[in-house]
This record gives sequence, C-alpha cells and structure tokens, in this order.
Amino acid sequence: SQMHADGWAVDGPTTVALLLPTEVQPSRNEVALEVCLDVSAVTVVDSQGASVVADDRRDIQSMRITVEQAKSSPTGFLIALIDGRTDGPECAS
Repeated sequence: SQMHADGWAVDGPTTVALLLPTEVQPSRNEVALEVCLDVSAVTVVDSQGASVVADDRRDIQSMRITVEQAKSSPTGFLIALIDGRTDGPECAS
C-alpha cells in the first residue's frame, strides 16, 4: 500500500529457485515452506522513474512461508505468514 501511495512501480519476474516443505503442524493445519526467490530481474522505480532498489539487494531472497488450511480457498490453503529467514536450506547467491 505504501509503495503504491508513493508512486513506486514494480516490474519483472520473480522466479522460485527452491520450495521445500519443512514443518507440518497437523494440530494447527499449517505447513511451513522454505523458499528461495530469484528477484534479479525485478525492478522498482519511483514516480520519477529512478530505481529505488538498494545497491546491496541480494538476487536470491530467502524466506519462510506459512500456509494454513482454509475451506474458503480453491486450493485448500492460504498464506498466513511470509517472513525472512537466516536458517534452513541455503539459497544460491
């Protein structure tokens, strides 16, 4: 919401380099996924067209996504949480 309000635009594909289910919580109907995303082709520019991507942004981003069972979803699951991570499987850089 803030990026849109600031007039920023995101362009380019994000590619999943790794998707690994690592933790299942049957009692809570949750699954944790370790993810590595390749964002090397993603650009973010401000309203004047200047890049706002940090010079030190890594091309591969590591994160943990928690999905939970949801009857309202056509797939049966919805994303409950997306968070950066420093543990788990290593992402190639």
